[in-house]
Amino acid sequence: MDQHTPRILIADDNEEMRLYLQHILKREGWEVVEAVDGEQALQRFQEGRFDLVLLDGVMPKLDGFTVCEKIRALAAGQKVPIIMVTALDDSKSVDLAFEAGASEYITKPVHWNFLLQRVAHLLTASQAEARIAAAAARMQAIIETAIDGIITISESGIIEEFNPAAERAFGYPAGEVVGRNFGMLLPEPFRSTLDGNLKNYLKTGQKRLIGSIQEVQGLRKDDTTFPLEFSLSEVLLPGKRLFTTIVRDISERKKAEDAIRKSEASLQEAQRIAHLGNWDWDISRNELHWSDEIYRIFGLAPQSFPGTYEAFLASVHPDDRKPVQEAVNRSLAGSEPYDLVHRIVLPDGTGRMVHEQGEVFRDESGSPTRMVGTVHDVTREKLLAQRLQEYSEGLEQKVRERTAEYEEQKIKAERANQIKSEFLANVTHELKTPLNAIIGFAEILQQEMLGPLNEEQKDLINDVVDSGRDLHEMVSGLLQVASLEKESAELRQQDFYPAQMLAAVVEHYLKKAEAKGLQIEVEVAAEISEIHGDEGKVRDVVMVLLSNAVKFSPAGETVRVIVRQGADQVEICVVDTGPGIAREDQDRLFQPFTQLDSTFTKKHGGTGMGLYLARKLVEVHGGRIWVESAIGAGSKFCFTLPQPDRQRP
Repeated sequence: MDQHTPRILIADDNEEMRLYLQHILKREGWEVVEAVDGEQALQRFQEGRFDLVLLDGVMPKLDGFTVCEKIRALAAGQKVPIIMVTALDDSKSVDLAFEAGASEYITKPVHWNFLLQRVAHLLTASQAEARIAAAAARMQAIIETAIDGIITISESGIIEEFNPAAERAFGYPAGEVVGRNFGMLLPEPFRSTLDGNLKNYLKTGQKRLIGSIQEVQGLRKDDTTFPLEFSLSEVLLPGKRLFTTIVRDISERKKAEDAIRKSEASLQEAQRIAHLGNWDWDISRNELHWSDEIYRIFGLAPQSFPGTYEAFLASVHPDDRKPVQEAVNRSLAGSEPYDLVHRIVLPDGTGRMVHEQGEVFRDESGSPTRMVGTVHDVTREKLLAQRLQEYSEGLEQKVRERTAEYEEQKIKAERANQIKSEFLANVTHELKTPLNAIIGFAEILQQEMLGPLNEEQKDLINDVVDSGRDLHEMVSGLLQVASLEKESAELRQQDFYPAQMLAAVVEHYLKKAEAKGLQIEVEVAAEISEIHGDEGKVRDVVMVLLSNAVKFSPAGETVRVIVRQGADQVEICVVDTGPGIAREDQDRLFQPFTQLDSTFTKKHGGTGMGLYLARKLVEVHGGRIWVESAIGAGSKFCFTLPQPDRQRP
């Protein structure tokens, strides 16, 4: 309580009495304020703060008894000592004074020493009471605002006080628990345990709960339970014993602890699965802390590991200790991160490979104070890598052996193919000489140069000439194929005029077309004047495609030859209105000696070499040949010829 000069109000209508009282009171160092009547006294009290009031009993306007009563009715006047100093000495006046709220009653004349004693006593008592009241108010404020529940219970366990924090924790307003047994706030078995320990303490003095902190379960008003931290202390008062209970709802703390436990368990499980542990090295103290997984990796029990850098080095393979120390020193010096793979030796003598990574932490001066990192067991990965390397090397050896075998077989196949081609070329060449003679002699007979023929003879000679020419065409095709397969077909590429080349081809097939009532149309794009390629071989491809188109198109239709310019190639197509080709048969068209199995194709005959030869000639140019067709919708045979870049810088 702040020290201050006591302030006293004197109310008396007698001026001499006021001067007397003022004199003896001021001599003690007290501040004095005067009032000449009761009304002024009440006004002065309301305007200021006073520690004591002296009132005369009989005063004008308001007597002292009335003033005393009115002061006591004020909030500021309830605790202020009031002394009635009056000449009235009858018992009725005394009773009236104390009924009005007077603290002391002194009759006049009053001895100054006695008056000073009573004033000093009342001031001291008032100040002490004020201090007690202030302390009580502070204590009550602390209790009311405490975050922990504070509950006061009697020896028999009856709740006497229940602060707001306790109300929040248990969900009860104080009015519903005060006067009831504390056990209502605890579920079994905690309720019986508390009651038994309290009774045992009162009987034997054994402090099982007093002064200790316990974790129990609390019981809320809604019958739900929650974790509770509970402490009990004893308070001894005159003739009375109380127990103060401090309770704290630790639900959130338990949740946090549970979350931490789960997180740590999850981390440990993740480290176990990944074979990855973490470490923390306090460099100044040389204290090394490992996670559980590192102990498993090193094959050590935690209690068997001293937890120092030197103990760690002892587990490193002797041949790897120097590289490990050098890597640590470089990292501590700040020249590079700590990152290396090395070997360790387990207590049973077996070895493992580990990958370590670490980071250094430094103080304000830059000195290293702490290093943290990880250890990853990479033994399995290294073994797998070694096996993979061995397998890869073995596979490469097998590939080399198989490649050698393939090259050998390829050489043999190429030699066999060359022999076949040479044989085929020789045979076809030898066949052409007598075949030319047969055709020549048959044409002499056909032209009746040796005499007239009858109709039957003419038919026979015509068949001989046609068959001979077909055979000659087939032999020529075989000879070309043999030449291509021997890779002896050299391209004589140059620029040529496609319109002229196509006109010659059309002229060759014009008689056959006219005989069937067919028309042949040629469309060359306006931007194409010349194309680059082997004109003779390109002509052979067009002749094969045009021959088939004329052969398979029905009478009265039109066969079209189209030449178009692409981005870097020329596209030539021959379009007919024949029977069309099924999708499943189209891929077989360009194979050697292949004819589609249909009455229409068999009726027209053929060697089955034409489209194969056309494909070969196109591929020699670096182009592509294909067909677009469907049953009953005719066919469109196309091929491309790559063209050189004709742009000039």
